[in-house]
Amino acid sequence: MPSPESFQQAALKQCLDELITTQHRLIDQVYEQTEYPLFVQDVEPELTRLKLAENIGLIEYADNEMKNGQTVALQAVFGTNSETLARVLNINEQRANLHQQLMLMDKMTVRDEGGQLVRLSVYALQQLGYPRFNRRQAVRRFNVFDSPLLSVSFFWASQRKINKATVKSVRADLEKKISKANDDYAYYLKADLGHLNSLDADEVLYYVYLKNDNPRANYSLMTEVGPKKSSCMASSPFFYLAKAKAGLPRIRELPLLSQRVPRLSRTDKIIDDTPYLPSIHVHRLLKKHHE
Repeated sequence: MPSPESFQQAALKQCLDELITTQHRLIDQVYEQTEYPLFVQDVEPELTRLKLAENIGLIEYADNEMKNGQTVALQAVFGTNSETLARVLNINEQRANLHQQLMLMDKMTVRDEGGQLVRLSVYALQQLGYPRFNRRQAVRRFNVFDSPLLSVSFFWASQRKINKATVKSVRADLEKKISKANDDYAYYLKADLGHLNSLDADEVLYYVYLKNDNPRANYSLMTEVGPKKSSCMASSPFFYLAKAKAGLPRIRELPLLSQRVPRLSRTDKIIDDTPYLPSIHVHRLLKKHHE
């Protein structure tokens, strides 16, 4: 009887084989459908299908210069038929299954050839011939729309991660960190605890963390009930329902990151940019918004 580890490794191989097979079939359709509209940003027209095909099949790091966890984004818009859209949805489902399988194997460990304990997921991928496997890239889903696309506007999103807090909870956080910190860090934590003690007990505070810049898109679809607008992440290509020889939707390209226009949420706009307790990234509201 096979061991649990061998069983899971076989299950992972099946997930990967099924995904790669379906991706190859989609790539064939991309090359075959030369009369369907396709846009790939910053790529010459004659190379757009090649670039889209490369992105579809990418499950490993593209080169040795990529950092751990780094992925390849592609702003692409491809109009296609319902059969191809069904295949893209199948790929999304297979990628979700692969993600679940990898998370399951993350909880199991085995000893590698050197006798070191490693996660089963990492060991199995190496044994299956994927030492440069890029999990984030391999499980990333495509954007699929079963309606004609009227317009798409790409932009950079870098909203901050904001968590609301009370004076009491922040004090507890500081005291916990002080008990575990080295002398240098504890000095700053204690200084911030003194600042915190000067606030009213009912004042609302916010933990604020910067997030990485990520491409997003606003888009408009023509549905059975009329135009529908929404937005989504835009690191992966867009696949939408179209007819052969149809024109492309209106497209606003992703600007250079240096030219992006910051977009702030309502909460972002009322928080003081200067941290009040810098050691733990805690901010106050702007004075005019204090209750």
